[in-house]
Amino acid sequence: VVSTVIVPAPIDGVVTARSANLGQVIGMGQELFVVTDLSGIWAVGDLYEQDFRSVRVGSETSVTTPAYPGVTLRGRVAYIDPRVDPQSRTAKVRVELPNPDGRLKLGMFVSMAFSTPADARAVLVPKAAVQTVGDRQVVFVPAKDEDAKFIQRTVRLGPLVGEHYVVPSGLRPGDVVVTEGSFLLRAESARNAPSG
Repeated sequence: VVSTVIVPAPIDGVVTARSANLGQVIGMGQELFVVTDLSGIWAVGDLYEQDFRSVRVGSETSVTTPAYPGVTLRGRVAYIDPRVDPQSRTAKVRVELPNPDGRLKLGMFVSMAFSTPADARAVLVPKAAVQTVGDRQVVFVPAKDEDAKFIQRTVRLGPLVGEHYVVPSGLRPGDVVVTEGSFLLRAESARNAPSG
C-alpha cells in the first residue's frame, strides 16, 4: 500500500478550493482541489443601456479598485451579455485583464471606464441645467458682452448618463450653461414672456 500519491495539477496557479482532507478516502473522479490561474482574470460589470452603441467587444477599458488608489489597469471587453436586466436596464460586460503580479483577487470590487470611438463623443450638460419650456428643452447661456443677462437656448437631449444629459444638438463643446439657478431663470422668463 502506497501512503503518498503525487497528483500533479494540469496548470500552474493558486489553490482556490479544497475538498480533500488528511485521512479521507478518495474515489475515482472525485474533485480534490480547484486550481485557478490568476495571471489573467475577468472583471464583470454592468453596462448601462445608453452605452450599448458605444461599447463593443474589443473596446479598451480602464479599471480601478479601492484596494490600489491611483493605479489604473488596462483591459479589453471580451463579452457583452445579450440579455438586459429589466430592473437596472444594464447588461453584464466581461473585461479581460492581465494580472501578472497577482494583485487582483477573486471577488474584489472594481470600477470600469470604457474608451469609445471619436465619433461617439458628445457634449454633456448637468441635469440641473436643463429646463422644460412648453414642449422644448432649454438651457440658459450667458449673453455675450452683457453681464447678468442670459439667453434661452433650445437643445435636443440624448440619453441620461449618470447626472448628465447627452446633447446631440444645440450646444458646442466649451459652451457655458447655468446650472444652479436655471429654475429661477425659467420662472423669470415665463413671467416676462408676452401673453397671447
